[in-house]
Amino acid sequence: MSIIETLKRNDINSVWHFTDISNLDSIVKYGILSLHELVENSIDAHFSADVLSHSLDRRYGLDEYVHLAFISDHPMYHNALKRGSIDHGIWIELDLKVLLDDSVMFSDEVANKSGVKPFDYTKVEEKIDFIKMFHRDFWTRLEARKAEIMVPNKIDINYIKAIYDGNTGVQYGK
Repeated sequence: MSIIETLKRNDINSVWHFTDISNLDSIVKYGILSLHELVENSIDAHFSADVLSHSLDRRYGLDEYVHLAFISDHPMYHNALKRGSIDHGIWIELDLKVLLDDSVMFSDEVANKSGVKPFDYTKVEEKIDFIKMFHRDFWTRLEARKAEIMVPNKIDINYIKAIYDGNTGVQYGK
């Protein structure tokens, strides 16, 4: 079964990336880039992750991936807002086709947490708890919502379905 079929069977029809609105011009120009690509190409960006997170990403080789969420309510978004590393958040809705590259990786927790071992699409259904991810109770779904998707290097803007204001949920351009 393909990753797209697996996700659609679990009522996931898009995947999500959050960032600060100040990065939108760069995204339109270059696509959504991994930390490694941003640094390597000296592209100025407003980072939503903190220094420790970037250090851990580099240590584990995760800086070469664009990090995505299964849902538009990833706990790291709220952490970034709380710590002030995002001034005005946006959520970018992406087509599931962005996941078709065999080098896309997944994790059932925050990917750079010690001991987390990313896996390929064949283990998604076994390791990701989609039932808990959508549970009504906040605390029941909290850990499941930390699951991540990691796309190598860059996501082309052709995969963008829509962009939403992180504060209001209103879609831009509508």
